[in-house]
Order: sequence, then C-alpha cells, then structure tokens
Amino acid sequence: MYQEAVTHYLASGGKLMVLFGVLIRDTAPTDKDLQSRSAALARSIDAPTTAVLQAWYLPEPIDRWPRLAMGASP
Repeated sequence: MYQEAVTHYLASGGKLMVLFGVLIRDTAPTDKDLQSRSAALARSIDAPTTAVLQAWYLPEPIDRWPRLAMGASP
C-alpha cells in the first residue's frame, strides 16, 4: 500500500495526498472551531489534494489530559 501511495503521489507532482488535522478541545462544541481553518486550507490546496479536519471534544479539563493519557481513570 505504501509503494502504491508513493507511486500515485509522485505521478501527481506531489499533489495527490490526504491531509489530516485534529483539533482537541475541552470546551463546548461549536462549528466555528473548524470554519476558519477549513476556509484557509480551501484557498491554499489544489485538487486532487484532500483535507480531512476533525474536532474532538473531551469532557475533561485540559489539565487532566496527561493523567488520562497515562491510563488514569477520570
């Protein structure tokens, strides 16, 4: 799969790729979180490049994330 992906990428002149972005927040969800980022990407990337943006909202305060990442219970 890697070799096939590299072949397609090189044949496209470095444009055939998928960009992934993840925004992790500890606030209430809002559509505005990704609107400006997606608008900026839309102006700066050309087809056939694809951008996939996701926002993940965690129900824990940000200062608890290191402990949660280490496997501590909430």
